[in-house]
Amino acid sequence: MQLVSISVHGFRSLQDVGPIPIRRPTLLTGHNDSGKSATIDALAFLLGASPLAEEDRTFEATRTGGGEPALASDAPEPVRRVEATWVEGEFRLSDQEQADLALPGTILMRRLSSHELGPRLELLVDAPVDESLRDLDAKPLSDLRATAATLGVTVTSDARAKSNWVAALQQFAETQPFTRAWVPARKEVAAALPKFLRFGDAESAEAAVRVALNSRYRSHLEDEDLKQQVRSLEDELGRRVREDAQGLVDHIKQRCPDLVSVEVQPDVSFTSGLRGWFEGLGPFRCEGEYAGFVFGQDIAVDHAFQLRADALDVVR
Repeated sequence: MQLVSISVHGFRSLQDVGPIPIRRPTLLTGHNDSGKSATIDALAFLLGASPLAEEDRTFEATRTGGGEPALASDAPEPVRRVEATWVEGEFRLSDQEQADLALPGTILMRRLSSHELGPRLELLVDAPVDESLRDLDAKPLSDLRATAATLGVTVTSDARAKSNWVAALQQFAETQPFTRAWVPARKEVAAALPKFLRFGDAESAEAAVRVALNSRYRSHLEDEDLKQQVRSLEDELGRRVREDAQGLVDHIKQRCPDLVSVEVQPDVSFTSGLRGWFEGLGPFRCEGEYAGFVFGQDIAVDHAFQLRADALDVVR
């Protein structure tokens, strides 16, 4: 999902600004207190990377004697902040996202926070004029039944199943007038939002890049086509590593004949790394005296696909 532009309402010094086009790159320039930082923080709020504090809300505008807008802080009456603050974004979806989310190629979403309802992510869609027919999946069964009774909607199958009431009301809604309206965004739509990464010094930039790539790594592993390839690769690597492990076991037994037992059971995984844990290693006796055995190895394939292993230590 690619962000195309943002518009801001009631966020700090940004009373009503936008749309601000987002390019690669986008440069924000201006003198001090011109709203550059506010724009970045508003973007973070839209993408869910930063909450909205009370001091982020713009002061309500009043009118001077000449009809010009003025800040409430300049007026004699008590200072008040706006009731609602929101940041709206235009997003462009890939073909795959359109198919997965059942949305058009371009959508409008906004994150809004008001004193009455708190923060929420909304999507602008064609929705029934009757608000009781919106967001049916999120409503409890009792509310669905009440709405159906009011509208004269019935179900022909199991009345105890919520899905049947949702289906019946959705079918009825398709026969009613529609309008453009803001509705709560589904979880899968919210999860597809671009990630916001704030870069500062070199250290924070490196950490931000690592977080972004780890997130994309996990997302790629969820691809159904890729999953099968990963499983096949894990199986083949697992077979090879187990062969290597058996050779290591044979070597240990040869060099340390007093060991009670040696077991090496490597596990190969690209979702959590390649890790090998050696089990079944207990105390043993050497020349009639008690001795301990310390043998540890942790082999991992991290996201850069580098191998690392700690040292082997035998204590007698």
